[in-house]
Amino acid sequence: MKENLPISRDLGKILFMNSLITKFFKRTIFLLAVFTLCCGAFAQDAGGGAAGGGGSEEDIIQQSLGDLTLVGIAGVGGAVLGLSTLSFVETPKDHLDNVLVGGAIGIIVGVGIVAYFQAVKSNSKYQEADEQFGFNTLRRYDWGTESHKNVTLNISSSNQLSYQVSF
Repeated sequence: MKENLPISRDLGKILFMNSLITKFFKRTIFLLAVFTLCCGAFAQDAGGGAAGGGGSEEDIIQQSLGDLTLVGIAGVGGAVLGLSTLSFVETPKDHLDNVLVGGAIGIIVGVGIVAYFQAVKSNSKYQEADEQFGFNTLRRYDWGTESHKNVTLNISSSNQLSYQVSF
């Protein structure tokens, strides 16, 4: 009995430390999620920018809620379609995963739709900037070519020490 006592103490310490580490990670993940979701961080401010500027913070929040709603509705629609497949099998309780699969496919489709709408909107903002500032694709190409020539000239005109080894 006395010989097993230190082992049980060590096991108790290990289990106690394991539970402390688990609690720490759970709390850390919870706090990260809270701070990430409650504090807004936007790459574009409402003042302007090269792509025509963004909207106000309320517009961005409304747009985000609309996007989340679209994804949620697509997920529910997929789950309903998965639920409708249960009427075609003899034992529906064995095929309840169809509901989950349908919901997952619906969420994936909803995220795809939101991504497509965001890409189209970004493209229109770039086109508006082209019209507003006159910096279209051809002018960008010319600017890039000139910048490359300037950099190449600066590099070739500097004194460089080079070695050539041949065998």
